[in-house]
Amino acid sequence: VQDTAGQQLMTLAGVAGREPAVYVELNRPCGDRPLLPTGRVVDILKLPDGTSVEATLVTAGNPTVFLPAAAAGLRGTELPEQMDYARILPLVEHLRAQAAPLLGVVGASDQPRVAFVAAPESYRTSSGEEVGADRADLHSRISTPGRIHHAHTGTGSIALACAAQITGSIPWRCIPEVSRPTSGQVLRIAHPGGVMEVRADVRQDATGSWSAVGAGFERTARYLMRGEVFIPSAERAP
Repeated sequence: VQDTAGQQLMTLAGVAGREPAVYVELNRPCGDRPLLPTGRVVDILKLPDGTSVEATLVTAGNPTVFLPAAAAGLRGTELPEQMDYARILPLVEHLRAQAAPLLGVVGASDQPRVAFVAAPESYRTSSGEEVGADRADLHSRISTPGRIHHAHTGTGSIALACAAQITGSIPWRCIPEVSRPTSGQVLRIAHPGGVMEVRADVRQDATGSWSAVGAGFERTARYLMRGEVFIPSAERAP
């Protein structure tokens, strides 16, 4: 779709309207931190009932904990309004408390986030759109303070795109083998608002360590306001 000036417009899942696309890229999305803070692809956390659950912890974008949706009693296709928050929110806080020191998060913080991931399957978005299983590589439902996000956080998508390229990680296991992205390829994330695409450049060195070189996604941008500033002429200047 183009506007009257011939500028290409795009629609972003979960965001109203069509606007020009802007590619946002993060170089070294982990900063000085290792992509896998514990050095392990999979860590073991505890659910509130004491049951062990496998999780992948990454620092790219926002520090994030990825675990199978089924471990939380979810299918992975739920919309936020379908969540049992009386059960899900205490679970999220329980997992955050365990993962925070492993991720290097200290003190009061809204980090890390927790994401429940699942294999792709057909679902209906919050707007009622039917999305086929072939349109996405996996499902993700990510936490934000006090709720599950209505779409998906951008930094959380960076974390997910990086984790998805790590062989054996929880997100990697959710993606059909024929769809697993390699460095620089698109990862299609199904979230409550629709499907978003993210790219990541993740590499493994000779010692087996994983690192994230970069990651990015498309966003939309528009003018919010335009104004004028009046500067006194020389004869009026103080």
